[in-house]
Amino acid sequence: MIQMEKVTFQFNKNVTILLDCDYTFSAGTFYSLTGSTDVARHVCFSVIGGFVEPDEGCVRYYEEDIRDLSENTFQRNVTGIILEHPHSIAYLSAIENISIGLDVAGFKTRNKEKILSQLAEFGISSEMAKKKITTLSGIEQFKVALAREVLIGKSVLLVENPIPDIKEETCQEMITLLKSLAHDTGKCVILATDSKEIAKQADEIVILKNGKLI
Repeated sequence: MIQMEKVTFQFNKNVTILLDCDYTFSAGTFYSLTGSTDVARHVCFSVIGGFVEPDEGCVRYYEEDIRDLSENTFQRNVTGIILEHPHSIAYLSAIENISIGLDVAGFKTRNKEKILSQLAEFGISSEMAKKKITTLSGIEQFKVALAREVLIGKSVLLVENPIPDIKEETCQEMITLLKSLAHDTGKCVILATDSKEIAKQADEIVILKNGKLI
């Protein structure tokens, strides 16, 4: 699905983050990305997601170099990235934030019932969906961000250190949700984390060490 071929990325040509990396991420699989630093993992996500270009090598999506795809197709329609603090507009409701995300992705119509149905599937009631996003808990805001990417139709989900200081019960809820998206809907889900306990629950553990993915 996503192939990294001989990928090298450097900061200012003297700090190497990725070095000659080869790795294939498959559909229907839940990965954890661990090791190195938060910054290095973020750079790795940015390269996988097509948000920055590597200095050497390439990233392929089903064998096609993502640089050869039409402008922003890969970033807008294939890869969804959920950051530690998900992007949202504080004074808008959960459903309004998702609607704006759909607009940005190029959807000309918004199906409110479909949005509410997806949120309900993730445990967000219609009442909660109408509240300001900032009134929701960390796991609830994470679910809203995840629902947005699913509704857009993203097939690759990059989840970056979500919900700082997450409680064990909430952590298991998040992992169950991500596993379900990978196993039941065929998405490629990659979770960046520095927690060994979280990482070991993935189908495959990918370690970033000395610029390599192993």
